[in-house]
Amino acid sequence: MHASSLVEPDTAKVAVADHSAKARSQAQKEALRQVFIKMSGTPSVLSNEQVRRAVNNASDYLVAYRYSQPQDTLFYNASFAKEALDAILRQEQLPRWGTRRPDTLFWLAVEQQNQRWILRENQPEPLGVALNEAAARRGIPVALPLMDLTDNTNIGISDVWGQFGRVLRKASSRYTPDFILSARLFEKGSSAETQGLSTEQKLEQALAASNLMFETQAENNDETNNTDASAADDITHTMPKLHGEGQYTLEWVLLENGASQYGTIRADSPQASVTQLMEQYADYLAKRFSVRFNKEGTSDNALIVSVANLDSLTHYVHAQEFLSQLSVVDSAVLTKQNGSVATFSLQLMGNRNDFFNALSFESKLRPVTDSFGQALEGNNFYWNE
Repeated sequence: MHASSLVEPDTAKVAVADHSAKARSQAQKEALRQVFIKMSGTPSVLSNEQVRRAVNNASDYLVAYRYSQPQDTLFYNASFAKEALDAILRQEQLPRWGTRRPDTLFWLAVEQQNQRWILRENQPEPLGVALNEAAARRGIPVALPLMDLTDNTNIGISDVWGQFGRVLRKASSRYTPDFILSARLFEKGSSAETQGLSTEQKLEQALAASNLMFETQAENNDETNNTDASAADDITHTMPKLHGEGQYTLEWVLLENGASQYGTIRADSPQASVTQLMEQYADYLAKRFSVRFNKEGTSDNALIVSVANLDSLTHYVHAQEFLSQLSVVDSAVLTKQNGSVATFSLQLMGNRNDFFNALSFESKLRPVTDSFGQALEGNNFYWNE
């Protein structure tokens, strides 16, 4: 069972110059563009004709708006009619991404003026602002470490800079994230360029060896293999290994269970490098967890599930509503009832893997397991309310 956070994909905020009607109209359209991207998980949704038509008539879908002004920037904050927008995505058979999304912990080591430091939660730093804005814009929950006494005991700057997977996993366990994202950021010409292998060299070595094992080397460190082998069979989609050009280099590593990925982003500023990483990461997550419409009416579209612990009529109703509201489910029909156990017939918008992916972030419906914690055969679940 994954950890997860609820996001609000039907809301967005846009920086505006003033309170004028013209600025508000432009902001409405930009906010709705952001909402469509968050709800679908992909910017390509904006090329759809019906989506473009909705954006041009953004006020028709507007539920509420307000202005905010943290520090010196004026923002237009908008909320839109989620069900109406979701209906457009369904009608146009576009991807849809649910409101529960995986939690990510981001370790970022920065080198500036020959000094290195770790970006922490609530640090008044432009990098943190850029990170939070980019993550919020794409609807992905990303947190930074507290770097309190516990973190400083468990991990040091050299561990984050060296991208040692074992240490990163251990230090991250207190936060129980689904994904661990670690990166080091430095400017061209800094000392970092001459230390260890670049990501390009690591990639060349990995390809030459016909595998995707990522080995990190750190000066005067006895560890020569501190990250897990990349479980390529478990990852259908991957992030780009190399991206962009510019004065600043951001070398990242993504850890999930026993798998790892790595890559390099180059950009003209530290903030731009972090923003580009969040864009790529959001694309990656959406490809893995959003629902793609299954056009073929195969057996993979239909699923029978059994739900136990429905000990009242209210729980029966809640369970059916819960199933019906999952982004992957087109309809959920109660077909059998035996005491506190109900059988539902589901018609899926995507496929069965999409359904189980959606459930991995939910706590109300859990697979029935044996005494060893292994899921029983069949689609048997336990209602937790």
